[in-house]
Amino acid sequence: MSVEGDSKEFFEKKLLRTRAATQNLGKMKSRRFSSYLLFSILSPLFFLVYLLISIVGLFSSSSKKNALAKYIRYYFKWYFSLKGITYYTVGNIPETFERPTLIIMPRYDMYSSLFAYQLFKSPVLIPLLEKLKQFRDNLLIPSKFIGSSLKHISYPDQNLDVCVDRVKGLLKKGYSVVVHLNQDTSNTMYNNRLYLSTLFQTILELDYDTYFLRFRGWEHYHVATFLSPIPVTVTISKKEELMDERIGDNIVKQVARIVEYFDFRFVALENHD
Repeated sequence: MSVEGDSKEFFEKKLLRTRAATQNLGKMKSRRFSSYLLFSILSPLFFLVYLLISIVGLFSSSSKKNALAKYIRYYFKWYFSLKGITYYTVGNIPETFERPTLIIMPRYDMYSSLFAYQLFKSPVLIPLLEKLKQFRDNLLIPSKFIGSSLKHISYPDQNLDVCVDRVKGLLKKGYSVVVHLNQDTSNTMYNNRLYLSTLFQTILELDYDTYFLRFRGWEHYHVATFLSPIPVTVTISKKEELMDERIGDNIVKQVARIVEYFDFRFVALENHD
């Protein structure tokens, strides 16, 4: 076959791949809109429940706070389910926390802490970006209603060098806290690198019940839809199971164990001294 024929065949195949990719993108957008529409259909029910909680809150602020925590949990349980996240758990997620508890996880993206929140029946505080307090993913509920609820179950999502003292303070006050281990966001699919602050040792040394929380498959979250769900494996492990006597206080061994556990291949350490 001539060089001209080879070039023609190459571009024809490239054109076919481009057309197939465009069609798949169109299907994905259509399915994502279906998920959005389905969640919006349920929004009047969520709005009604919110109004009932607000009425109860006029008579008891503590009852309103507890009710809002459960409301947000079920709201996002439905939200992620209709977004196409099907999850399976490895290890037992505690039903309750007998004392303040620390849950350590990577910052996969800005939504992963919300997914973590709906996993726990016992109240926890999660790190949350300020812009998510304007969260809105349905047609009928104004963003301020969800945003005003989120402030009751969260603290500002910042890197460890900024938030480590806040986390300590929340634990001392009796709260169970989810904390992001890494700087910025880390994804096993795109960069496969965990950006880790050396202050992680400060977190590990805190004298509280501590768990590590891992999501396998979360990197596909943005392409999940109700009609084409993705599986996410949720694993929760006690600190004692990961950081045994063989590892001790050795920072190299600790980093290696953390990177291995969270399925990353590389690590970048950032020192704040």
